[in-house]
Formats: sequence, C-alpha cells, structure tokens
Amino acid sequence: MHIVEDELPVVVARSVLGRHFFGADEWRPTYGIRLGQHTHKHGLTTFPWGLDVLHARCPFTPGRKVCETHFAFLGLPRFRGHPFTIARYREVWLNHDQPRFQPNRRNFSWEREPFSARATCSLRWYLMPLNVWTVSRGKTYEEQVAMMPVEYEVPLAVEEVTKLILYFMRTRSYLDPEAFARCRELTSDGDRVLVGGFDQTGIAVSSWTDDYQAWSMGLALSRKV
Repeated sequence: MHIVEDELPVVVARSVLGRHFFGADEWRPTYGIRLGQHTHKHGLTTFPWGLDVLHARCPFTPGRKVCETHFAFLGLPRFRGHPFTIARYREVWLNHDQPRFQPNRRNFSWEREPFSARATCSLRWYLMPLNVWTVSRGKTYEEQVAMMPVEYEVPLAVEEVTKLILYFMRTRSYLDPEAFARCRELTSDGDRVLVGGFDQTGIAVSSWTDDYQAWSMGLALSRKV
C-alpha cells in the first residue's frame, strides 16, 4: 500500500498507536455513536499525521517516540442532538463510577462558564501528549507558551477533558493524577482554566492566575493539524 507522507489510512494509524487511539470504531461501542457517513463526508477516513510524525522523537519525553507518548482521538462536537460540552460530559457520566468530575474547588462554579457550557471539540482528529509536559511545570503561563514547539498549540479545556475521558475508556488508566494542565480559555474572572488531577475521585476542573508558578501546573498541548 502506498502511503502519502503527511497522512495515513486510519487502519494504519490505529495499528501504530494501539491503545493510544480512539476513532469511529471506538465511539460506537463506548457511546453507541455510529459515524460511518460522517467520516466519509468530512474526510476523516485518513489520519492527518504520517508515519514520519508518529515515529519521530517525542519533543516532550526524551528517548520515546510520538506514537508512544501521545493519544489520538476523533473529536465530536455533538452527542445525541446536543453540543458535546464539558457540562454534557458531566451529565452523561453523572451516575457512573468513572469517569466523573470532582466537586468544585475554591467555590468555582465552572458548569455555567462558557468554556464548559458552550465550547466543544471540532469534528476532526486530535493528537495530544498523554502527560503534562514535565519541563513546563512550575512556570508562568507566558513562560510555558514561549517554550512550546511550533508544531503544537494550547487546546481548549473540553479537548483536554475529552483526552482524559477517552483514554480512560480505552485503557482504564488515569493520566497525571497529580498534575494540572493550563488550557486556552480564561474564566469570567480572568483566571486560566485548569484541567487534571484525574484519579479515583474524578477529573478536577479549576482555575488560577497566569503568573502563579506551581510544580503541579503544566501546559496542555495539542499537535496542530
């Protein structure tokens, strides 16, 4: 099979990434969503990153390849007729053991914030590091962004939440239970949205100022399409 350098058949991407992959075939048994027509209509039958990217040295984890340290998933903007927001995720899994969300911290009612109530993933492929970038931790948001490789961008909070949830559904494993990832949005109070701390108690959604430096706070990252 001839493979174009900058894209792959989905079947090849799934084979290379293994458990680090969540596509249309995984959405159906997990959520009962059939995506056959949508994948063809929107050109999602090919994976936008080639073998050159997947087998390249990971810029965040020394000695590892991108396919070993990243998680790929097909993002969905809607679920059963409703925008697939963070608030919607919470409703879907409200009565389940996992995945779930931790109680609000610092009296932060994130359910009504635009990043939670309105923002959704795009209908496209995502490729995101599994773990919070260690070198970015303990720095201000400005310092973290300045370090970011040009091939990456800061994702929305819903994209980071989706990564955590789908990886858990695929592997039953928690990502970075003691770390939080700074996302693209700000709250109505002007603080940066944080997602992480995912353990047996659930996913934490919180916020803090951009200039705060804490070892537990790193930068969320997503490979540009």
